[in-house]
Amino acid sequence: MRPGSKTLKEIININAEIICKWTTLSTQRIVFYTNNSMIDIPRFQKQIILQKNYLIIFKTTDGSIYGTYNNSNLNENKTDLFNDNNHFIFQLNPPMQFKRKELNNNSFRIFPWKKRSKLVFCVPGAFIISNPQGVIYPYISNYYNGINWIGRVISVNELAIVQCIGKTEIAPITIAPQKSLEEIYYQFENVLKSYFNKPVLLKKVIGWNRIMMSSSEFNKTIHSLNGFIVLIQTIDNYVFGSYNEKIPDHKFDNVKDLVDNEHFAFSLIGVSLHHPRKFIRTKKNTRTVRYYPDNQQASIFGVPRFYFISKEAIQLSYDFSVYYQDVPPEGIELFAVGRKKHLNYIVKPLEVWIIEVTKSSD
Repeated sequence: MRPGSKTLKEIININAEIICKWTTLSTQRIVFYTNNSMIDIPRFQKQIILQKNYLIIFKTTDGSIYGTYNNSNLNENKTDLFNDNNHFIFQLNPPMQFKRKELNNNSFRIFPWKKRSKLVFCVPGAFIISNPQGVIYPYISNYYNGINWIGRVISVNELAIVQCIGKTEIAPITIAPQKSLEEIYYQFENVLKSYFNKPVLLKKVIGWNRIMMSSSEFNKTIHSLNGFIVLIQTIDNYVFGSYNEKIPDHKFDNVKDLVDNEHFAFSLIGVSLHHPRKFIRTKKNTRTVRYYPDNQQASIFGVPRFYFISKEAIQLSYDFSVYYQDVPPEGIELFAVGRKKHLNYIVKPLEVWIIEVTKSSD
C-alpha cells in the first residue's frame, strides 16, 4: 500500500459511501480522534465504552489505513466481545472488507487501564495497538477470510473512533429534496394534530423560502396567535419544528426568553427515524422560547437548547438530547449531518412555515 498525504479524517470522508455499504448504516460521526503517536488510553476507553456500531480506523506512518467494526457494545465490567456476527476488519487503500472465519470467537478487547499501561486495544488474531507501536499478527489469515496482510510491527500516527447510525435504506447521508414542504405538511398534518391532548385546527399563516423574514415580521405574524408551530425543511430534506403558545403581549426592546410548559419539539423526517417523533422537555418551568426585538438585524426566533433561526441559517444546539426526553442516540444529528460549527450544527433552510394552532374549547 502506498503512503498517502491525506489526513485520516479526509480519508474517512472520501470512503463514506463504501463504509455505508459495509455497515448498512448511513451516517458516520467521529467521536474520538488523535494524531498523536501516544494515544490517550483513558480518553479512548471512555469513548468506546457503551458504544454500539463503531469503527476504529487508524493510519500508519507508511500511509496504510486499517480498521475494525463491531456492532456489540462493551461496558465497564466487560472488556471482551464475542459472538458479534456483524464484526469485520478492513483496509481503505484500496477498500477491502474481511469477515472472521469463526464468528463466535473473540472479536475485540480493551485492557484495564493502569498508569503505566501501554496497551490500547486488540482484535484477537488480527492486530494489537499499543503506545507507541502495534503489531499485525503474522497468522491473521488463519482467522479472516481472503486476507493477505503481512505480519509486521506498525506505528500509528492517526486514529479515530467513528460511530455509525441510520439505516441506509431510510436515510442517505444527504437527501436531495423529494417533496415540497406543502406536500410534506399534508402528508403529516394528522400526525401533528395527534401531538396535542385535544382536537386542534391547523392553518398555515405564512411561509418563506430561503430568504428569511425579519424579527419584526416574525413578531407581527405571531402576535395575534394563541399558539403556533414553526415547521422547517432543510436543504437536505429533513423536516422538524416546534410548538409554542407563550407570546409577548407588547413590544419589547431586549431579547425575551419565556417559560412555556405547552412547548414540544418534533421531527417529521429525520436522519435515522423510521417514524415522526415528538419530544418534550425533561424538566418543566424552563425557558423554551426566545423572541428577538423588532430592531434585531440578524436573529429572528429561537427555542433554547433546540434551534435558533437567523437571517443566514439555523443553528442547532448540541445538547438537545440533554433537555428533551426519549431522544435517539444521534441527538441533534437527527436534523443535521456533518455541518458542525464549534459545538453546534449549522443548517440551511429550504422553506419555513408558521402554522396557527387553534385548540378546541371543549
